[in-house]
Amino acid sequence: MAIPVAAEPKGIDRPSQRIQFVDDKGCLTSPAQLFLQQLADAVGGANPVIPSGATTVANAITISLNSSAHPLTQYFDYALFSFVADTAGTAVTAQIGNLDALPVYNADGVTPANTVAGTFYFLIFSDAVNGGNGGFILK
Repeated sequence: MAIPVAAEPKGIDRPSQRIQFVDDKGCLTSPAQLFLQQLADAVGGANPVIPSGATTVANAITISLNSSAHPLTQYFDYALFSFVADTAGTAVTAQIGNLDALPVYNADGVTPANTVAGTFYFLIFSDAVNGGNGGFILK
């Protein structure tokens, strides 16, 4: 099975060997900030399980990233979150931080998922579900 293009890691621009990381006042230069942000994005996206906490209310799962997690600015294929459901839910949706809430499916990627209170789950983002609009698989 091929890895979808959207799930492939993004490259990091190779910095010039003459890049100046700090200016004469000791502040980071713009090229240095760009390089470090690209590096942080690459490392943050490579984390196998993104540290998070969750609240489940009715049929909505809200995932809050722990302070040690790199902030997410978009969903990416195969991002993996873990949580314990506070309450039971039917045909649940999930929202990570300030990103859009998306539907959650069983492993088949079609059947809406339900949660059971007190149960530990993995939540995996997939851009292939929900008619190609993205959503989550619950395990």
